[in-house]
Amino acid sequence: MTDATKPSDGFDYYQGTVFWTSFQRIEQLVNTKISGSPMQNWVDHTVARYGNRKRALVVNCGNGWVERSFYNRGGLEHVTGFDILGSNIDEARRAAPRSDWEYIQGDCNTIERLGTFDLIINCGSMHHVAKIERLTQILADSLTDDGIYVSYDYVGAHRNQFGWDAWSRALLANEALPERYRVAMRYPHMPTILAVDPTEAIHAELQMETMGRYFDFVERTDAGGGVAYMVLFQNHALLRDQHTAEGIQLIEELFAKDQAELKRDAGSNLFSYVVARPNLKKISPAERKVLLQSEDQREGQAANNAGRYYSSTPLELIYNELGMAEYKLRINNIA
Repeated sequence: MTDATKPSDGFDYYQGTVFWTSFQRIEQLVNTKISGSPMQNWVDHTVARYGNRKRALVVNCGNGWVERSFYNRGGLEHVTGFDILGSNIDEARRAAPRSDWEYIQGDCNTIERLGTFDLIINCGSMHHVAKIERLTQILADSLTDDGIYVSYDYVGAHRNQFGWDAWSRALLANEALPERYRVAMRYPHMPTILAVDPTEAIHAELQMETMGRYFDFVERTDAGGGVAYMVLFQNHALLRDQHTAEGIQLIEELFAKDQAELKRDAGSNLFSYVVARPNLKKISPAERKVLLQSEDQREGQAANNAGRYYSSTPLELIYNELGMAEYKLRINNIA
């Protein structure tokens, strides 16, 4: 059996990856979509609109940077955070601005209810959760009547196994860039994902649907990313030149293509900001139980299938063949 709920030992989530929000202009454009201002990000917007919160729970808190950002803006007081990696918990404890902040090393797939909160924060963490139904139920049950769930996360394809149309759009946008700014786009390699971090986007495609069963959305902003995110991922050359006139123009053109695609096809969205309130009347206890049983069955089947939930996509098979051919060429050249 394969455990698809944990990253490999020593895996580092803070390893300097270039994301689309590493680009200042992209961050400003996304900020504008969420808050109406290029200088007000999602944290600023949340604090400004929903005020100070007394007791917050942070899901898969990492090194604690999210709650510290809220605290520095006057957005919360007491914090409880949990994360599976002890090194993250140690760092979060050391950097905590208050001695009453509580950090717990725990697996999001097995952790029990930790108390009652008027704010729960998910920043890029729920897409790492295998038992997403179970945890979403716990989060809804843990909020006060006036509490809010704030989520800013990747909600795209399962384990980044993008469909043919989505991948084709990104390839064409990449090809339209000047050659020096093109990235060598490689389809996410499933065997590597399963070996290094099988939690990556494990059920990202289920996140919005699952959230909707237990919460009412107060506001939702789909940021997009179906074009720009994939072309800007690990694009070190354009990142270097992002503040030049040409760099700014290219980034804005990419974002415009991205948003045009989002308008044409809402399914191209990869990132959403959501503020929601719990609505426990939406689903009965009996329905909850059935959903949990179905989830346990799904996870058991995946554990017996080397951690896989779905069949290989055609793109995975094609890129695996290309990768193997390149590997054989390198070996032959060395020999």
